[in-house]
Amino acid sequence: TQRCEVLYTDGVLVDYVGDEMFAMWGAPDKSPDLAFRAAYAAKRMMRSRAKLNDRFASILPSPFDFGIGLCTGEVWVGNTGSKQKFKYGPMGQTVNMGSRVQGLTKQWGVAALMDKATASFLPSDLRRRRLSKVSVVGMDKAIDLYELMSDEQADGELIQRYEEALAIFETGQRFREAVKAFGELIQKYPNDGPSMVM
Repeated sequence: TQRCEVLYTDGVLVDYVGDEMFAMWGAPDKSPDLAFRAAYAAKRMMRSRAKLNDRFASILPSPFDFGIGLCTGEVWVGNTGSKQKFKYGPMGQTVNMGSRVQGLTKQWGVAALMDKATASFLPSDLRRRRLSKVSVVGMDKAIDLYELMSDEQADGELIQRYEEALAIFETGQRFREAVKAFGELIQKYPNDGPSMVM
């Protein structure tokens, strides 16, 4: 049996939406380390994914995968249902942003993405990299998008070289140099989705 990593890290499993799971941390009880708890749950899910893929490799047509979106901020929390059907959960821009961030995981070819607020609360041993500044559907401002890296992906050289190539790209003038830097990254890390996107 697999345990629910959301509950294991003191999160609240709010709802299932199709094949998605919607969860929150920091309510009803306040938690100063809610971003860490959410990220830790995500890391544990990524570890479980690897084990499940190994276990069922002989019967799966392709590896099992998923996308996780993490967003930290203020929300309104309470009953969003009715007297007939009680439904406790959060509402607001932070929830909307989390959904949009989760939706970007497929486009970037990664398992877990987060906003800058979430990344800023995490200890250095939870490896992440800033992918780019991105526009998000329905939001006025572009956001800094970060990848929460699995244990297998957390390669220090990959993170450093990606950040160097991104810095070149973000000058807005040295595009050929940026293409060369990302091209070299793809040569060494052919399965790195963010390098391919850039």
